[in-house]
Amino acid sequence: MNFKDRVAIVTGAASGIGRATAIQLAKKNADVIIADLNIEEAKELEKFLKDNYNGQFQAKKLDVSRKDRVDEFVSEVIEKFKKIDILVHCAGIAHFGEDFIDLKEESWDRVIDINLKGTFLMGQRVMKEMKKNKYGRIVNIGSIAGEVGSVLSGANYAASKGGVHALTKTMAKYGAKYNITANCIAPGQINTRMVSIWNNEERKIFTDKIPLGRFGEPEEAASAILYLASDEASFITGVVLDVNGGILMA
Repeated sequence: MNFKDRVAIVTGAASGIGRATAIQLAKKNADVIIADLNIEEAKELEKFLKDNYNGQFQAKKLDVSRKDRVDEFVSEVIEKFKKIDILVHCAGIAHFGEDFIDLKEESWDRVIDINLKGTFLMGQRVMKEMKKNKYGRIVNIGSIAGEVGSVLSGANYAASKGGVHALTKTMAKYGAKYNITANCIAPGQINTRMVSIWNNEERKIFTDKIPLGRFGEPEEAASAILYLASDEASFITGVVLDVNGGILMA
């Protein structure tokens, strides 16, 4: 895979799967916009990419739950880079500590706003630009929780990710006539900050259920994302690709 002359936006790029994806895209010669609410870590990644790879790289602060911020962000990207070929939408949060019956409305709203509304706002705005060139690759990040419900990450997280899966299929149906594909990966347990708060007992519960016997690494999820974002995946759209070590077989 070679992404030379491709312009890629990666949201949630300051850490975890987003960071790993931005690095792998840079290795494959893409120009990468590093979008994250955590601008300090985004700028650190920008420096790392500029020090190690030859593309154009820019860190930009972004709140994906705000339409005005999304519109402004995309307009600035177009002004500088002239086009958007790839959107990898990794921005998301999980909310732990509230059982379903005790889940507060504000907790529900915050997770839905970032995880689901943010996917909608970014996908809609970027697709408007992709339509102009009749080319695009959109990869959203769902979750195993969106397929089987949530145990530790909350009803709001599971609902948001299930929504992302359905929204991705809707985006794929719309984008097909413009040569825009939209796909989604559904990670299982990946070694990111989101699971770093789990204690050893909680980690063992999940590890024992995973046929491969371990948590995944962000780079492994990123490799699946890169395939879906590549020209090699040009006949794949509307797919939710499980990246979970086989846990759904158990």
